[in-house]
This record gives sequence, structure tokens and C-alpha cells, in this order.
Amino acid sequence: MAGLLVAGGCQGPGAGTPIPEAESAEGAAFRNQCSRCHALPHPERHTYDQWRHYLELMDQRREERGMKALTGTDRERVVTYLRKHAKNGED
Repeated sequence: MAGLLVAGGCQGPGAGTPIPEAESAEGAAFRNQCSRCHALPHPERHTYDQWRHYLELMDQRREERGMKALTGTDRERVVTYLRKHAKNGED
């Protein structure tokens, strides 16, 4: 049992923590788009203003990798999801 706890702890804080409304259209867009290049972050990791900044950075990273920027319905769904589930408070 202790080995399982230690092994599970190697993934870092919040690893494997379910995200809210994961099966909604917005949750699915967040999950699908934001785990293409890295582990899925929990939406409460940042405030909405911080997420907006990170979305711009991720568009740059996508471009660097030859991927299209997040646009259209997927972007709207991700933004809606983050607006609803981001950490409350100041940056």
C-alpha cells in the first residue's frame, strides 16, 4: 500500500484530479485541446485573467510546432469553461 502511495505521488500535486464538468462540451474542448502537448492542468490552477494570458502563449507554442491556433468553437468552449471554473481572486 505504501508503495502505491509513493508511486502515485510522483505525478505531482493535482495529477489525476478530475476536472469539473469533464463531459460537457466545454469540458471536453478544454480536455482535448489543453492536453495535446502537456498534462492537463486543473482549471483552478489560475485565475481567468491568468488563463487568458496562457491561452495567448499556447497559441504561440502551437504555431511554433506547426499547429493551428485555437480558434472558432473550440476556443469559445475553452474560454467559457475557464471563465466558469478558474480560480477566484486576484492575479
